[in-house]
Amino acid sequence: MKHKAFKILVIDDENVMQSFLERALTDFGFDVTLASTGQQGLACYRQLLFDLVLIDLGLPDLSGFEVLSRLKEQKNDVVAIVITGFGTVESAVKAMKLGAVDFLTKPVDLDHLEIAVRKAIKNHRQVERIQVLENQMIRQGSFEGMVGVCPAMLRLYRLINQLADSDATVLIQGETGTGKELAAKAIHNQSRRRHKRVVSINCGALQETLLESELFGHEKGSFTGAVHAKRGLIEEAEGSTLVLDEINDMSPALQGKLLRVIQEREVMRVGSNRPNSVDFRLIAIANVDLRERMEEKTFRSDLFYRLNVLLVEMPPLRKRLMDIPLLIKHFGTIYAAKLEQSRLEFSPEAIMLLKNYAWPGNVREFENTIEQVVLLSPSKTIEIEDLPQHIVATVGEVGNQGLRNESLKEARNRFERQYLEDVLVQAGGNVAAAAKKVEISQRYFYQKMRHYSITGRK
Repeated sequence: MKHKAFKILVIDDENVMQSFLERALTDFGFDVTLASTGQQGLACYRQLLFDLVLIDLGLPDLSGFEVLSRLKEQKNDVVAIVITGFGTVESAVKAMKLGAVDFLTKPVDLDHLEIAVRKAIKNHRQVERIQVLENQMIRQGSFEGMVGVCPAMLRLYRLINQLADSDATVLIQGETGTGKELAAKAIHNQSRRRHKRVVSINCGALQETLLESELFGHEKGSFTGAVHAKRGLIEEAEGSTLVLDEINDMSPALQGKLLRVIQEREVMRVGSNRPNSVDFRLIAIANVDLRERMEEKTFRSDLFYRLNVLLVEMPPLRKRLMDIPLLIKHFGTIYAAKLEQSRLEFSPEAIMLLKNYAWPGNVREFENTIEQVVLLSPSKTIEIEDLPQHIVATVGEVGNQGLRNESLKEARNRFERQYLEDVLVQAGGNVAAAAKKVEISQRYFYQKMRHYSITGRK
């Protein structure tokens, strides 16, 4: 595989070593420039800004550490590999602290050299791609439908970009309304599988037998009503990504069947004894802590460890307060356009109140709130009195009573109870409609009602 445009600078004073590295790196497909002293190497780097630098620690004029340090001053993200004839742990540690990406000892093994260089190339390209991505995110304020530029969101975008190249299983966890589905789609859209449609299913929205048929497919006559053979979603996801939302609601029996698919990369339809090979990437989504469920013996430990290969944790909105103005602008623009009216402005007092609310429903609740405000506000500038009463009352109550000396968990529970009650009232007591509004399963909504003793009669 050729890398014609990739330029490597070799700084080494030994003629034999120079010849060896030049020949090897050229054979690997790189453009190589040689320097015999530290000063000469620094001068070359100032002129061309190489993609990778190989530095011998034992130079005649400057130490390799000094050269590396000066290169970092010229370009902070310089990619460098250090080479020495005295391979000590202390030297390796010092080189890494100065920013070297790898450390080779003389005599340099050809295979080790190629592995180190190609690894450095991969890191270099990944760093460049992440920098471009972050600059783009900061300019646009969003990434794959997720809005925000706070440190937590930039870390999330960076993580998505890093793990998109892999085919390893991903587990996305987070509270309701944090955008877990958007993160799953972003991973797919950034991956090599992006040219095929992502396949998704909500495990909490279907009964066990129906979910089994949807996931695994069935043969003709395998059960009453199975008049035709049907491919399941696992087979439909061939060459693509399978997203299992609310996997925490999957029954133990189906957890066992899914585990076998992950382990064997084979799926067996209901009513069949012939397995079919499958190639897909799995992204599992949970709105609870699956590790806690595993410890409570309500989720299989073997499946948990198979899912928890790459973990993505979605930040709640209460930890993203600097993104509130950006979210106001984003959703305000969307809903003003839908209503064919000019975008509303929010007063500083209204923005501050929105920042002080705990947002138990996270971005989803925030979006619903902005939609309601845009729809109902009679003025062009939103003041505190234009905001939903339960938000104003809750924030005012918190401010007046000093949070009642509550823990964060107690405060969140109180906010969440009020939020679910309000949604249920808006839905006229219809649990199915309320669950659809907040985008959780009816079963999970009923669990929350029992937990908070919500009757639905108000």
